[in-house]
Amino acid sequence: MSGSKYLIIDKNSNITVNQKNSQANTFFQIALAAHQQGNLIQAKQLYEQVLSIDNRHFDSLHLLGVIAYQMQDPRKSVQLISQALKISPNAFVAYNNLGLALQILREIPASIAVFKKSIELKNNNPEAFFNLGNSFTVLNDFTEALTHFNEAIRLNPNYPQAFNNRGNIFQELGEFDHALDDFNEAVKLHPRYDEAYTNRGNIFQELAQFQEALESYCSAITINPLNAEANWNKSLLLLLLGDYKSGLPLYEWRWRRENTSSPVRAFNAPLWLGKEDIKGKTILIHGEQGLGDSIQFCRYIKDVANLGARVILEDQKPLQNLFKNLEGVGEFIVFGDPLPRFDFHCPMLSLPLAFNTTYATVPDPTPYLFAQPEKVAYWKSKLGQTSKRRIGICWSSTSPFRFDGKRSMKLSEFIKLLPVTGTGEIEYVCLQKEIKSEDIETLASRADILFVGNDIQDFTDTAALIESCDEVISTCTSVPHLSAAMNKKTRILLSFVPDWRWGLHSNKTPYYKSVELIRQSALNSWYMDPLD
Repeated sequence: MSGSKYLIIDKNSNITVNQKNSQANTFFQIALAAHQQGNLIQAKQLYEQVLSIDNRHFDSLHLLGVIAYQMQDPRKSVQLISQALKISPNAFVAYNNLGLALQILREIPASIAVFKKSIELKNNNPEAFFNLGNSFTVLNDFTEALTHFNEAIRLNPNYPQAFNNRGNIFQELGEFDHALDDFNEAVKLHPRYDEAYTNRGNIFQELAQFQEALESYCSAITINPLNAEANWNKSLLLLLLGDYKSGLPLYEWRWRRENTSSPVRAFNAPLWLGKEDIKGKTILIHGEQGLGDSIQFCRYIKDVANLGARVILEDQKPLQNLFKNLEGVGEFIVFGDPLPRFDFHCPMLSLPLAFNTTYATVPDPTPYLFAQPEKVAYWKSKLGQTSKRRIGICWSSTSPFRFDGKRSMKLSEFIKLLPVTGTGEIEYVCLQKEIKSEDIETLASRADILFVGNDIQDFTDTAALIESCDEVISTCTSVPHLSAAMNKKTRILLSFVPDWRWGLHSNKTPYYKSVELIRQSALNSWYMDPLD
C-alpha cells in the first residue's frame, strides 16, 4: 500500500515569517529552497540557524519536524511539530504531518485524531483524507478506510496513490472487479507506478487471469527491478504454473519484502544454496514460515544429510517432538534457544532451490513422519473401539495469516461437504486444538464429531489421532500436511486459486502420494456435491 503523504510548504505558499527579523527570514528562504531540492542536511542546519535567531519561528520548527520524519526519526518529528503547533495551532498542514509521524510510531488512534483536526481546519484537503484512510487500513477498519479514500478521490480525481490504496481495500473486501478498476486507473494516471502494477497483477491472479498477472508483474519489474513485492509475486505465479526453474530463484525475494513473515537473520556462517561441498560440515536448516510449511519441506533434511553434512534443525517448539526422530536430523533446536557452531545455514524453503527441484522432480519420500506407538495406543484407547468409518477433520486455521479466509471455512459450511452415508456409519474426529467462536454452536450440535482439543499437547498427539483415523478431510492447514507426510489417505479442499505448491489442475500432487485435491470450481464457491 502506498505510504501516506507529507506536505512541505511550496514556494507559492504564504509563509508565517516574523517580518521584523530579516536575517531569520533570509536563512529561512534559503533553507526552504534546500528542503524542496531534497538537501535535507543543509536545510536542517539552516532551519536551526533560524531558530537560534527566533526560537518561535513556526515554519522552521514545523519543517524541522518534517525533516526528522524524512530521516526516519518519528519521535523527534512529533516533538518538533507539536512544539510548532503551540505557536500556530490552526496550521492544517502541520497536523497532517504530525499524523504521519504518529503512524510510523504505530500510534494510530492519535494519528486519526490529528488527521481529523487537519480536515476540520481545511475540509478540501485530499492528502489528509488519504492519510486518514491509511490509518483506518492499519486498524483493518476497511469501511472507514474506503470512506476516506473515496473523499480523497472526490477532491482530487487525479490522485493515483488514492486509487491504488482504495484498490487494496476493495481486494480486502473481496470486490476484485472494483479493485481492478482502481489499479487500472492508478497506472493510467501514473504509467510508471510500479506498486499499482504489482497490485493489479495480484488481482489478475486472484481472478485466474494468469497471463495478465504475469504481464503486470513484469511491467512493475521493468519500471523498478528492485520491487521486491513484484518479484516475489511473480515467483508465486510461476511456481503455481509449475515453472520451478524460473520461480524458485525469484522466491528468494521473500527476504527483501517490507512486511515479510520471513525476516532475514544474521548468521556468521554463509548461506548454502547447493553450490558448496558440505561433506563433513555442519549445516543449520531453519524453519521460517508456518508449521505446515515445515512439515512439508522437512522432507529435504535427509537429502542434506546424504551429502555428508551433520544437520542441525531449528524450528518451532510444537514441532520438536515430531521432528526429533526425523531421518537426517542430528540435533533439533527450538527457536530462541542458543545455537551451536555451524559452517553453513539454509532456510527450509530454500532447500528446493538448493536441490534444483522441478515440478517433475519433487521428492516424495512419504511416509517420512510417524506417530509414536505409545501415543497411538493412548488415543485409540481414549477414542474407543468402533466399527464405524473414522474420519479426522479440520476446517479452519487460527493463524493471523492475512488471507486465512482462503484456507478456512465455517464448520456449518464444511459439514455440508462431508460424506453422506447411513445413520451411524461415520464417526468424525476433530483434529483442531482450537475452535473459533463462530463454530462453537455448530460443533455442540453435532454428536458425531468428537472434540478432543483440550487433550492435544503438540503435533505428536495430532499424529497419533491421525493414525487412529481411516482418513483425513481438511482445508489447507498444517493438519493435512502432517496426515499426508504420514501417508494417510488425505483429501484437501483448495480455494479457486490455491497456494503455489498445489498447482492448478490435477487432483494429485507430486508432494504426497496419498493426497486427493478437491478444488473450488469457481471463485469463493464451495457449492459442490458431498464427498463420497
